[in-house]
Amino acid sequence: MKFKSALVTQASGSIGGITFATGIGGMFMRSRAIPVNPNTTSQNSVRSVFGALTSVWNTLTSPQREAWNAYAAQVPLTDTFGDPRIVSGFNMFMRSNSNRVRSGGSGDLVVAAPSVYNLGSTPILVSAASVISVGGVLTGTLSIDIMDAPDPAVVGDFIYAFVSPPFNTNRTFHRGPFRFSGETAVLVTGSQPQPVVVTSDYYWDPLGGQGIQYRLVQNKLDGRQSGELYIRDTTEAAP
Repeated sequence: MKFKSALVTQASGSIGGITFATGIGGMFMRSRAIPVNPNTTSQNSVRSVFGALTSVWNTLTSPQREAWNAYAAQVPLTDTFGDPRIVSGFNMFMRSNSNRVRSGGSGDLVVAAPSVYNLGSTPILVSAASVISVGGVLTGTLSIDIMDAPDPAVVGDFIYAFVSPPFNTNRTFHRGPFRFSGETAVLVTGSQPQPVVVTSDYYWDPLGGQGIQYRLVQNKLDGRQSGELYIRDTTEAAP
């Protein structure tokens, strides 16, 4: 549970049977939801990735770990309230490499910490179209730009895409879950805007006219992983 001030003007997490969260309209409270199954295939896959990366971290030399600590100390992340927070070098190592492992080999593991002290550029949305084909398979065709001069995207960087289950369009927020899309990541090309095709057949049976949300991050050649781009769209049935 996190909160700010005695009046709880900002809060995140659960206490008792109440969960605090923040949506487009600001902070709200709802009944705490207990996951039905904490041991899904996806969750176990993530735990396996974290275990494998922990083993790799334990093989790093002291100078390598110190380099990750130095990078983490200079590059704060953003917490639930939008405030900067410093994480450990281990956490930054996991952040830089977990998607690389999950994507089935898109890029080698980054063992050396980045020497450029930033997160790289967050993708910028140009356009999005979400079409449901026969059989209930979602195909999201996204177009994004990565324009953070003097550090623009280059060939060899990767875009990782995640997709939500469908939801009613009257919902004003979606905090999760998201599923990793596909077996491989999208390799950045030399020109922008960059096409990203997201597919999902996670047995969610989406229909036309439902809400869908994507989460995209860029991972650079040196392991710097950007902030997240959230894209909300409404699905349409294929003609």
